[in-house]
Amino acid sequence: MSLKYKILWVDDHKDDFAKEEKSLHKFIKSLFYEPQIDFCEDLESAEEFVNSDKYDVIFSDYNIDEDRGDDFISFIRDNSVNTEVLFYSGQSELPDKKLDRVSFFFENTTRWEDKLLKKMKDLILLTVGKMNDLNNLRGLVMAEVSELDNLMEDIIREFYSKKGSASTEWTDFKNKIIKEIQKSTLKKVKKGLVDIIKANDNEKGFIVEKGECPKNCTHVWMNAKNIEEILSNFDFDSSKKAHTINEILRKVSISRKFIFKDYDENIIQIRNNLAHSKSVMIKGKEVLATKKKGDIIFTEKDFVTIRKSIAYHHELFEELLEVVKTA
Repeated sequence: MSLKYKILWVDDHKDDFAKEEKSLHKFIKSLFYEPQIDFCEDLESAEEFVNSDKYDVIFSDYNIDEDRGDDFISFIRDNSVNTEVLFYSGQSELPDKKLDRVSFFFENTTRWEDKLLKKMKDLILLTVGKMNDLNNLRGLVMAEVSELDNLMEDIIREFYSKKGSASTEWTDFKNKIIKEIQKSTLKKVKKGLVDIIKANDNEKGFIVEKGECPKNCTHVWMNAKNIEEILSNFDFDSSKKAHTINEILRKVSISRKFIFKDYDENIIQIRNNLAHSKSVMIKGKEVLATKKKGDIIFTEKDFVTIRKSIAYHHELFEELLEVVKTA
């Protein structure tokens, strides 16, 4: 599971469930996952969807395609699909079967759709709960923060690829990045000689000289001719990307607010701490603990807050990317 929660819904009366679909969409968002609901109106299409994507849950009308619900069950299990499946019917009673990860809902009373919706939400909570193993959540956060990094790169690439090498924006950008490099280098180097990278005037490429680390040292990026030379360098880390996003937002406007300090504390530092955490038991409960200024403890509740922050910034970066594309 990623921050995207995927539902496959199989029913040939999609329009009859518009209210329920909207409610599920809102419910999943409240759990700080991004909902993806794919509707299929026949089993043949549903089988193609199952083969092409991995779903967190499947909802299906049991009476679709001339009562072929049993055929769909066989297809799912024959293809080793371990997704939770809910079959429902408001027309005829369902078979009395006990199948692993398959449940049935039958109701033909008034407002049976409301009861079905509750059943669907309960199953969603069940699947989310099963994924709330802390080590799984750690992997989810690490993957999603990497995706935020990719989005920031896309924004920076889109914005600065339009700026000429002699433009004020390009020059200001490089100067600010160099200052950030100098700050981080001076923090790491207490004394002694360090590598100073300079452009080689005689031939293409760069040379490395040993020397003290002055504040006005020349970095390879000072001579970068385009944004790819900077983005492809591992030293251009998450913090520097976020600083760059901050600079871009001084020039364009979006509806959401980006605060570098919040992003650094709630995304970057959280990711770094999780990377060095381990599972431990405290008072009978599993938590993730890391050593940094004492133990930093992560619980399931903390991961809800982390998911909320990731979801917010994901939407912010997607909005910003669309803005810079049309700027």
